[in-house]
Amino acid sequence: MIKVSKSVSQSLSKPPLEKGGTTPLEIDGKVSGGIKKLFFPYNTKLLKRARDLRNNMTEAEKEIWYNVLRNKSFTKLRFLRQRPIGNFIVDFYCAKLKLVLEIDGDSHAEQEEYDTERTSFFEGYGIKVIRFNNSDILQNLSGVYEILLKEVRKRQLELSESKK
Repeated sequence: MIKVSKSVSQSLSKPPLEKGGTTPLEIDGKVSGGIKKLFFPYNTKLLKRARDLRNNMTEAEKEIWYNVLRNKSFTKLRFLRQRPIGNFIVDFYCAKLKLVLEIDGDSHAEQEEYDTERTSFFEGYGIKVIRFNNSDILQNLSGVYEILLKEVRKRQLELSESKK
């Protein structure tokens, strides 16, 4: 397990800037298979809460997890549930695409400012955020699947073009 130093965890609200954009932090500069091991800092105090959220998913989260994202069944991509990033816990995260999938319940209508702050934080690290409402997933999972598939393909293209 990687622990974030106090100085890093205190600065989680602002991603580290480097020339040409923002990047996650290196883990001791180690290289694995020619690729530097990178991680996004997170508040270790969120680990227990994230575990609790994984054990108590909403109906919409269960629906999309068990029917779409679980076991790399969706475009062979690995998604993680209730993943801490910074001082936030995201519903689903795909590291390969630097993609966050958020499932918004009714309470999110009242917390637009908070959601905007979260999205800005993630975008500062180059992480794309896609949001769906609970009702969209519960009432139209096939439509959500199609939109998500288009967004994933679009993201794959964006990332491959940015490497050129």
